[in-house]
Amino acid sequence: MRSIPSTQLVAASALVLLVACGRREAVSTGTAITNVSVIDVRSGSVLPGRTVVIQGGRITAVAPAAEVALEPGVTRIPGDGKYLIPGLWDMHVHLAPMLGGPDILPLFTVYGVTGVRDLGSQDSIYVWQREVAQGRRVGPRIVAAGPMLVSHTTTEAAGPRAPITSVQSESDARAAVRARRAEGAQLVKIQDSFLPRAAWLAAGAEAAAQGLPIAAHVPMDLGLAEAIGAGLRNIEHAIGLAVAVVPGEVERRRRIMECARPPGARHADIMAGYAALFEIEAEVWDLPADSAWRAIADLMVRHKVAIDPTLTDLRALATAASGRWSQDPRLSYLPAAIRASWLAEISGPLFSPENTRRAEVMLERLPRIVAELHRRGVTILAGTDAGAPFDFPGSDTHSELALLVQGGLTPLAALRAATLNPAEFMEMADSAGTVEVGKLADLVLLDANPLTDGANSARIAGVVQAGRYFDRGGLDSLLATVAERFKRADP
Repeated sequence: MRSIPSTQLVAASALVLLVACGRREAVSTGTAITNVSVIDVRSGSVLPGRTVVIQGGRITAVAPAAEVALEPGVTRIPGDGKYLIPGLWDMHVHLAPMLGGPDILPLFTVYGVTGVRDLGSQDSIYVWQREVAQGRRVGPRIVAAGPMLVSHTTTEAAGPRAPITSVQSESDARAAVRARRAEGAQLVKIQDSFLPRAAWLAAGAEAAAQGLPIAAHVPMDLGLAEAIGAGLRNIEHAIGLAVAVVPGEVERRRRIMECARPPGARHADIMAGYAALFEIEAEVWDLPADSAWRAIADLMVRHKVAIDPTLTDLRALATAASGRWSQDPRLSYLPAAIRASWLAEISGPLFSPENTRRAEVMLERLPRIVAELHRRGVTILAGTDAGAPFDFPGSDTHSELALLVQGGLTPLAALRAATLNPAEFMEMADSAGTVEVGKLADLVLLDANPLTDGANSARIAGVVQAGRYFDRGGLDSLLATVAERFKRADP
């Protein structure tokens, strides 16, 4: 993250000093949210009657309203009866081509998602990243992995603008990681569970040499402890987690890998691999003992490995047979090609009746396992897999928080999974994750307290993105603009 300009530091320090001395500080420029209740996500407390001053895209004051004198040049945003939280992060999205490109970005802002971690897009993601950072495009801050490392090959894997890179050997893996570093990626994403063991370990070694953390699915060709030792920083989706801790896991992983990559096959058959993984995982969810989950939690805590369970992704698969998705009004906020591809997926192999039943089993159990890992100290990150079928950009961040609460997290713990935890995990806590002086002005103004009811995170009155305020009318206008843009682009 960029450093705080010295002029802002001086102004903020002067205000803190004067407030401490009991004097009122006059603020002559910028924007102020007045008489608002600030949610301190670190302590879990509510700070009522605060004035929050924003100048130059940063928070320069958070103080009792009586201690800040606002001059006529300050833009005032009434916060009476409202609650202010840090901007939310979606830690697992795919902007291109799975969401069609940068025109989708305002949807995240509409729902208070002021930052995203893109875990697999073509290299144009870096252009959009710069455009957002420079204020030339409305949308969330982007932390990008660039093209994903995969074990299979498809037409997508051809060409310099592909969103994926097929990796089969140690040399492939090292070259792919070096390419990510050269492009400007902030991390490496290993997209599926079936990368060959030697290639996985080589990717880990090269990522460490390049200073890039690894986010990955639970691997099947090597043990989870080995992957963590090789550089895995966070687990995506949690599919395969039960297989990794159940007794006899080595033999089960071997069977899954043989389905994904039969003897003699050069590339993985990803659909066959996931069919086997879903089948075996659904069979073993009830087998791991409490001691097994405790051991994996201790391992993750010891190595500072987080989990991003993407429960919304599992929910989409588990509920596909209900027919609800074809009627979801949020489809109108997506490009026609994306809508069509999602609806076509329902009749495809991923959404087969067998996979749907298996997903139902996992969706019933996984949230409780995530809550248990949380209780044992594992960092939980909120991600949606936005871009995968029926994982909707922006709005499903609130669905993910609701599923975390249903599993057993408190509303505060769920809120941290989208605010403080991402900031600390990505080493951005000096600039994000809390409502404090010096932090980036990425904020969400709510009509109700999210600590008493987690669903209140979706009751959005306004959003501050990089210091720019969108009131409810402005957010609705952004939403209408996105729908109209995609409607005009429809064939």
